[in-house]
Amino acid sequence: MTRQPPDGTDAESVLRILVVDDNQLIRDALTQVIEHYADMQVVGRAGNAEDALRLLEELRPDVVILDLHMPGPDGLYILKTLRAQGNQAVVMIFTAYSHHQYRMECTRLGADFFFSKTLDNERLFTTLLALTKKRTNID
Repeated sequence: MTRQPPDGTDAESVLRILVVDDNQLIRDALTQVIEHYADMQVVGRAGNAEDALRLLEELRPDVVILDLHMPGPDGLYILKTLRAQGNQAVVMIFTAYSHHQYRMECTRLGADFFFSKTLDNERLFTTLLALTKKRTNID
């Protein structure tokens, strides 16, 4: 799914987000909350690695919200691949598997943030808002 920026919003100032999670309900919920903000836009959604990597190349989002566990190649594979390709998108891991070893591996592979789905929902959105403000101040 892709969509244009809301009317009256400067396309250059909008934080463009790709949501990658195999759970349709999670993708829908994240999209619904994000799209309440005029300066954020979900430009794509993927439920598997193949679609995620294609959309990363096509859309070049500013931020990727990435689940770790999904059927087939997982979020770690996506993270490794996008960093190996030189993609500089901000990667926000959003997972139910918040064990220390996952955090360490994600950090080693180049993730910028790590959030637990059960504990860090509010922190995820607070961080997105901070990224939006930082982007607005840079532009």
